[in-house]
Amino acid sequence: MPIPLILIAAVAGTAAVAVASVKKKKRLLITARPALGPLVGVPAGPLPRQPLPVPVADIIPMVVQPPGPLPPYQGGFNEQPMKASNQWLSWFGQILRSHGVHNFTARELTSARAGGGLYKRPPTKHVRRLLHAAMVAQAIRDAWGAPLSVSSGYRPWDAAKSPHYRAAAIDLDLPSGHKTVENEHALRLLVARYWLSYPNLAGMGFYGQPRGRVHIDVMHQGSRGRFSYYDEYVDPILAEIEAAQSLPGRAA
Repeated sequence: MPIPLILIAAVAGTAAVAVASVKKKKRLLITARPALGPLVGVPAGPLPRQPLPVPVADIIPMVVQPPGPLPPYQGGFNEQPMKASNQWLSWFGQILRSHGVHNFTARELTSARAGGGLYKRPPTKHVRRLLHAAMVAQAIRDAWGAPLSVSSGYRPWDAAKSPHYRAAAIDLDLPSGHKTVENEHALRLLVARYWLSYPNLAGMGFYGQPRGRVHIDVMHQGSRGRFSYYDEYVDPILAEIEAAQSLPGRAA
């Protein structure tokens, strides 16, 4: 006797809900991982065309706190995203440097070539978020010990739910001459170790393409909280870090 279409639809719907539930539980398990003990270091031996990053454990004391109130900008502007003036870029650049951000510039963090303009200034309420994200990016750059570039910071053309739209996210890239498998893997280890250790770092993600690009975003109003993107790349790195804790001579 043929199976009624209603029954088939009901079974299919139940299976879809079950799969979605499993995926949701998996996501919660990943993002709820407790901070792990210090990891001794990254794989031994020099990386091709780039010095070996410092031991990953060294980033633990380098966590940054959200910045306090910023000095007012005296140039005058409305609250809508608009083209950043040279005066505003100079003001934000001074704030970056006063907070220890020396390897990334105001122009890099607000570059909006894909958004119809050269540089976009975030609304005033978002500027502290961009500064906080830049401070985290600087801490990662310091621990890495070699150049990293900003591929994307504030993106006012993104969807409103995007942390890039809220000026709370930065994508970092390996330089073109350093995009090796070994370097990509070491950078992912470093960023994941930082993410596990620093509760003010909300989101983390690794891109499949282009090679060597990572995403970070900081806690902010409207944030998704502790979250990982592109888990097909994130999960193996987190598993490797967890496995390393049980090796002889390493903290459990």
